[in-house]
Amino acid sequence: MQTFFRLIRWPNLIIIPLVMAAIRFAVLEPMLLVSGLQPAMPLSHFWMMVAATMFLGSGGYIINDYFDRKIDLINKPGRVIVGQKISRIYTITLHIIFNVIAIVIGFWLAWQVHLWWVAAIYLMISGIFWFYSTTYKRMFLVGNIIVSVLTAMVPLQVLLFEYTYMANEGVWSTIQRPLENNLHIIALWVIAFSFFAFMTNLIREIVKDFEDIRGDMRYGRQSVPIVLGAIKSKWLVQLLTVTTIAAILYVATRVVNDTLSWIYIPIFVLIPLFLHMYWVHYATKKKDFHRISQLMKIIMLTGLLYCLIVWYNVIQIV
Repeated sequence: MQTFFRLIRWPNLIIIPLVMAAIRFAVLEPMLLVSGLQPAMPLSHFWMMVAATMFLGSGGYIINDYFDRKIDLINKPGRVIVGQKISRIYTITLHIIFNVIAIVIGFWLAWQVHLWWVAAIYLMISGIFWFYSTTYKRMFLVGNIIVSVLTAMVPLQVLLFEYTYMANEGVWSTIQRPLENNLHIIALWVIAFSFFAFMTNLIREIVKDFEDIRGDMRYGRQSVPIVLGAIKSKWLVQLLTVTTIAAILYVATRVVNDTLSWIYIPIFVLIPLFLHMYWVHYATKKKDFHRISQLMKIIMLTGLLYCLIVWYNVIQIV
């Protein structure tokens, strides 16, 4: 059982329900209450969507390990599971089962809202994970961007499904102009969290490429450090980090006006990002980049936890 949980990367996987629940209960729901609305997506449907996303994520991790087995034997020989502790047939069977479950849930949700493109999205994401592991991951920046887009979709789909359910119930056709503006503000908040998820994950993916450079070179992958070299790749990471910091400051100076946020954001998000830049500048060894990757994972978590600050501020109004 422990091997199974390692295969599906449970520490990463558990972030999915945390992110989606934070967006639903700490951002969307209280902001809708301020506008005099209740969430249109039933709670049972929401948890079905979360489950489908987790099954897709699990399937993605499994197929990635399946195709990365030879490279992982070079990059992290002591942590290889596929072909060592779990057979390849069992691995691919798990991948198929998890994807089928996710797609079935996707069809069920599509039937609930009478929009079949919803099911098509789940089919498409399942295919993207497969082609990412077999093809896109070998291409310069393409794999990094695809994974980051999928990461950004985790919080964003909560918004998309909620507004789809609202449209299905005819809510958008009856709301007045001030309320419509409030719904746009809610959308901007969720998009801001999604953008943060995209940027931080993209940075982390490039940093992880430094860790895996030996195996990637052996098997001809065109990762960022291999194509650009160490110095230019570091500058790219720094540029993306500065862009993230600038975006946070831009949003904060325009919409954040409470003391708690101005304590939280610098201490738990901005200072760690500056520390990240410092570590990147001086990193030379694999263990250095692993430490940087772990730091970025913490930053992603603290960025998510800012949802609680948003929730606290909004309930003061309700």
